[in-house]
Amino acid sequence: YGHEMKSMDLFMTIAERLKFSNDEKKAVLTLIKHHLRPLFLYSDYRVNRLSRKSKTSFFMACGAQTPDVLLHGYADFLSKRQDGNTAETPLFEQFFREMTEEYFSIHLPAVTREKLITGSDLIREFNLSPSPLFRAILDHVEESRLSGGISTKTEALKTGIVLSVLLKIVQEIGRAQRLNS
Repeated sequence: YGHEMKSMDLFMTIAERLKFSNDEKKAVLTLIKHHLRPLFLYSDYRVNRLSRKSKTSFFMACGAQTPDVLLHGYADFLSKRQDGNTAETPLFEQFFREMTEEYFSIHLPAVTREKLITGSDLIREFNLSPSPLFRAILDHVEESRLSGGISTKTEALKTGIVLSVLLKIVQEIGRAQRLNS
């Protein structure tokens, strides 16, 4: 556990030495960081508990590297079957196909649609000043939209999603301040 962080640090040292571009570093770091997630998602899939929210969270975290992360997960799954235990391989292949198809046919088209709210909405509706917190709020609203939790601007602004994110952030700031005291 935690080997992803060690691998990411090791990769960054090598990438700096080899003068990888920022885009190349980001792509490889995403693959390293999320390489186990397909296996965790599959665990839920095989017992029919894989939620749309979990899939959306995965797609958003991996971004354009989603197909690469899924393919790496597939290879990882197959490598663990070298002992001859291949009974689950057809089910994993079905999972892989469904995830890949959903990413390309449902998630990507939905991501290109207009966002429900913007930073201007946060300023106008909640009298907030622009800050880095906007990204957390807007990402949370977007994840809720993509996972089917909300579908309109009114829902995004009135369902408490924005306020729940703000509350979580305030709580995290409070914890950090207590730790620093």
